[in-house]
Amino acid sequence: MHPLLIDFELAIKLAFAAGGFVISVGAATHALLTKRDSRSAAVWIAVCMFFPVLGAIVYALFGNNRIRTRARRLHALPEEEEPAQPLVLEHVAAEHLIAPEYRNLALLGRAASGNELLTGNSVEALLCGENAYPAMLHAIGEAQHYVWLASYIFEARGVGWEFVAALTAARARGVDVRVLLDGFGQFYTMPLVAPALRRGGVQVARFLQPRLLPPNLSLNLRNHRKILVVDGELAFTGGMNIRSKHMAADGREAQVTDMHFRLRGPVVHQIEEVFAADWLFSSRHPLPRTTSPLQPTPLPEEAECRVIVDGPNEDIDKL
Repeated sequence: MHPLLIDFELAIKLAFAAGGFVISVGAATHALLTKRDSRSAAVWIAVCMFFPVLGAIVYALFGNNRIRTRARRLHALPEEEEPAQPLVLEHVAAEHLIAPEYRNLALLGRAASGNELLTGNSVEALLCGENAYPAMLHAIGEAQHYVWLASYIFEARGVGWEFVAALTAARARGVDVRVLLDGFGQFYTMPLVAPALRRGGVQVARFLQPRLLPPNLSLNLRNHRKILVVDGELAFTGGMNIRSKHMAADGREAQVTDMHFRLRGPVVHQIEEVFAADWLFSSRHPLPRTTSPLQPTPLPEEAECRVIVDGPNEDIDKL
């Protein structure tokens, strides 16, 4: 073989090796600078260096937990596009009502979450789908202004069809109805529920829809929130998706025991803010002012509540 050809092949191999080394070092450096857990950083650095290029690809797919949501950049939106500002509820802030020995803990919760501890709320626990789903369907049926629903899994069968019927009926009454689905969780059941909702006029957005081009395969960065808000006065949240598996009467599969909560009062607004931020990130459009949250009415109940948000758009390292 001609010496020049051998030298050219060697140069190509060296170039690929150097490129792989640079990519691996870059990924390892990113892990070193961004991972707050030293053990997590050490594991990812080892993966990137012992498996050149492949380790960097794996890190890019599963090790990066730094989503910059549009919700964090609301100040950059034109004024006419900004969603309604957070409601000031000083008359129901409850920090001053806390016993002195717990006051520092309450203040720490506010500093960590950014939300006030609010009084004047009612909280009712609803065990399993037999109790939660009828209450949620009734609330949707009574809606007059808007219905916002977020669910990681929303199956298009069984109780899921009851929700589809209720949501599309609300839309037919002129209610603004929006459903936020997780881009990966929607594939847990077939057929997909989004087409049926859209046929009924419901606006549907998907959180981080997986795709190959441009690449978006962040399988570990999912939105597991389960939220239903109706007219700014009533909210449901907890551990249940829209799925027959949470119903004891569903004989096809073992029941999953879980709990939802029905909430009224000022804390509903904090739940709405979570949905609004996720909707903005997923749909690229803020909620219009015509459907921005109504002012929730404080209740005589004594439940003191605060929403603490967690999820893939928070600065929490998963691994």
